[in-house]
Amino acid sequence: MQRGSSSDEISRLKSELSEARGELARKDAELARLDEVKTGQLESSTAEFRALNAHINRLQEEERIAIARELEEELGQRLAALKLGMHWAADQAGADPDMLRSHIEELIELNREAITAIQSMASRLRPSLLDNLGLDAALHWLVSGLGREGGPAISLSCDFDEASLDPKLATTLYRIVQETLANILSYAKATRIAVALGEKGQVLALKIEDDGLEFGPYHHQDPFYYSLLEIKERVVERGGSFAVHREEGKATVLAIDLPLANPAPQKADEPSQTPP
Repeated sequence: MQRGSSSDEISRLKSELSEARGELARKDAELARLDEVKTGQLESSTAEFRALNAHINRLQEEERIAIARELEEELGQRLAALKLGMHWAADQAGADPDMLRSHIEELIELNREAITAIQSMASRLRPSLLDNLGLDAALHWLVSGLGREGGPAISLSCDFDEASLDPKLATTLYRIVQETLANILSYAKATRIAVALGEKGQVLALKIEDDGLEFGPYHHQDPFYYSLLEIKERVVERGGSFAVHREEGKATVLAIDLPLANPAPQKADEPSQTPP
């Protein structure tokens, strides 16, 4: 009986050892699969970061070219004309006073146009209203400037305490609205855009809706892709949440929540297509 019992025990141990080896092999395979997934995600994130960085560099270069062209065409030509006019006026000491006065008035108008061009370029880079009067005024200025004849109707609703915003948060929100509206006007072919920014406790909730073209799954070739990724980076840096989705038969909705405090940033994933 003891010999039989020992044999049975050995068989049982061998069976358990075989099962343990099988389980270990399965665990090893699962770990290998997870490692492959993580490696793939890391490579994808690295490639995405490089692509985003290239996109930002391209936008910066395009902006530099646009500013240089505008400086030459809008400002340079006016200043050159102003310089020539002043030289002419300096040579007309004995000229008819009325003619000289008329020419000086033209020079004053050229000077005014040059100042306006400088202010316009400076406002596009960073509106002085944002620093002097706050986010509410800057957003209304932005919307009124974009609501040109023939474009979509843009509504803006602001309900927040200006004093609760630190300058960096105000700048983040302004840039998000500016970038989103530029995307909609460029690609969505919308006829109506609604922007709402409100304070809910310790959170600022931004919602932008448009009735433009419906989008599909995000892809690196989509015009919106990198802009939305850049916007989400801004949001995540402030510890906020980001989502964009399409209400069936209605509007595309961008929903962003940003805390008034500035917690540690989280990791950014691709733009979510589900409501927060």
